[in-house]
Amino acid sequence: MNNYSQTIKKTGTLLLVAAIMLQASVAPVAADPGDAATGAECSLRGSAGFWGGFLGIDVKQCQTPAETVAQTHADTYTQGLSAFDKQKLSTTNYQNQLNHSRNTCLCKVKADVIEALQNGTSKTAAKDKVNETIDSHYAAIQHNVIQSHASQTSELYYVMATIQNGELYQTMWTDNDGGSDYGLNYQIDSSETFGTVNRTVNLVDGNTTEINAVYVHDNGASTTFNPFNSSLSSADRDESLWMFEPGKTYANYDNNAENADYLYHEQSWANVWDAIQDEHDYVTNNSMQYVEDVYANYNASDFSDTDAQELHSACSLNTLGTDTDSTGSLSWARAAAATAGYDTNVNNSFVVTYTPASGETFVGDTSVTASTPDLNMTSVSIGANAIVTGTESFSVDLDGTNISSPQLVLHSTADDSVITSVPLTDGNADGTYNGALTAGNYSTLTNGDTVTASVEATASGTATRIDIGTWTYAPNGGASVELDGALYTDWAPAVTNSSFTVNQTYDTANAGGESVIFLDSDGVNKGYHTLDGTFTINSMYNPTTGESVNSTTLEDYNTQTTDASLTLEEVEKILDYRQQYRDNWNPTVTIGGGDGLFSGLGDALGVGGIIIVVVIGGAIYLYLQQNGGGGGGSGDTYVVTSGKGRGGNK
Repeated sequence: MNNYSQTIKKTGTLLLVAAIMLQASVAPVAADPGDAATGAECSLRGSAGFWGGFLGIDVKQCQTPAETVAQTHADTYTQGLSAFDKQKLSTTNYQNQLNHSRNTCLCKVKADVIEALQNGTSKTAAKDKVNETIDSHYAAIQHNVIQSHASQTSELYYVMATIQNGELYQTMWTDNDGGSDYGLNYQIDSSETFGTVNRTVNLVDGNTTEINAVYVHDNGASTTFNPFNSSLSSADRDESLWMFEPGKTYANYDNNAENADYLYHEQSWANVWDAIQDEHDYVTNNSMQYVEDVYANYNASDFSDTDAQELHSACSLNTLGTDTDSTGSLSWARAAAATAGYDTNVNNSFVVTYTPASGETFVGDTSVTASTPDLNMTSVSIGANAIVTGTESFSVDLDGTNISSPQLVLHSTADDSVITSVPLTDGNADGTYNGALTAGNYSTLTNGDTVTASVEATASGTATRIDIGTWTYAPNGGASVELDGALYTDWAPAVTNSSFTVNQTYDTANAGGESVIFLDSDGVNKGYHTLDGTFTINSMYNPTTGESVNSTTLEDYNTQTTDASLTLEEVEKILDYRQQYRDNWNPTVTIGGGDGLFSGLGDALGVGGIIIVVVIGGAIYLYLQQNGGGGGGSGDTYVVTSGKGRGGNK
């Protein structure tokens, strides 16, 4: 890949998951090969996998030191590519979905203004309330972006820490300030050359928060990757890390780091941050004029038939998770997506066969609840189909005494050996444990191998293992799945004249960068899937009558503007849609183990679900609710750092 924009073009339709990662988790460090196994032991492992597992032999114990280094290098390189894939998906998706988030915010603005008129509130006070709503809305998005960035930071730390424990690597620092490049050759072997540091970030609502930023330092040259400090120069927010393929050196890339593979691209995160600020300012400026126009042209009596509180909850759909949807029905999530302004057809449901274009895949049934005498497990988030292109978010609720060392562990079903383990952390001390199942950790698996997934922990002093399912592995996409539910996209496919038709196969690579999201409300694959590959529509039907449908187009159920003359029309449309939801959708299909959108939506595909909040209008307020707000030259050359600035307190 020669530059960042080219990699974005190759991405196609984005992968997306609707699982909120409240705590970034460090990816599992590669297993220490430890003492070498004996020749006899390795022979046993080679001839019969069972014996290797019984003897507790790790595959790396049967490698020479050179083979172990090479394997670690290859695994870490794959991990680095995965981390950058996640960045591409996250940052591009945030950029694409800000307009949908605007619909949600402007809807709340209208609710504020109508309520102010009905209560006889002054125009000045109404503007203050609107400003508070807008600030809270976009500060929540900023917080979610920071959480997505933190997830990538943890993976960067894993990659760099693995290098620290390895052989001599060459690290290249490219400084473009003066138009010249220079390189530093050194061994990354101490905290002085790599680490993380806390930095304070300003949010649009006037509050501050801290991020854990990666820094690289050697012999006076240093950088800290803090794309969220808008006061820095553009050069200081345009610094990157590159990786060399195993066995390649700087010379293999024509002595130009930008010909290598990205590990981290700071500017793309900075662009997202700036876009949020710009969107906040745009909505604020236009909303102030909107308040002026409404107060000049409307009276309270014009909204006598409008329930302002009903409009508030229709805008955010927060309350749909309680009265009519206390069990976490997927129909609420359908309503939320449509209300955010995402095109769909609420009268039609789709049955499709989806084949991913890429990504490591695990398919199989998953238990969502189980108990032992010492540990109770509920709300397992990961769905029956998991595509781990970047990082698959995983969460589970655990109830027990003195819980320690909780992990998600994948065991080989052949010999019960550990394929990979994922530490789980309870960042909020609320009994919900989170981790990240990361691509690139499955070099011992081949197509068709099965693994037993288990949640393991010590509770009441007793080591406990709860098996949650048996999954079949396929590399590079591999497995096709049938999905039954609702389709959301702004793509109007030319191949069928902007409609979607039964028996037609669609390739999301032709979607022009638009996300194609599917919400499965039936069976083992229930949850959000953002499609990146091909899907064939097997059938469509009316969810209320069961009548078959051959072709359909998608509709935007919520477009909000700051044109005061359209206020009543736009408000009535969103309230009518909310009523249609209540009248026609029976919340009988629930999200496994969860209650509400945030605890169990699929976790089936992609890169970490924090980014769904930009698409799903109601989810944007999760942060506010939880925080009390209102609203070496040896051929092993590996990592290159580059930037347009160095030094300074970023």
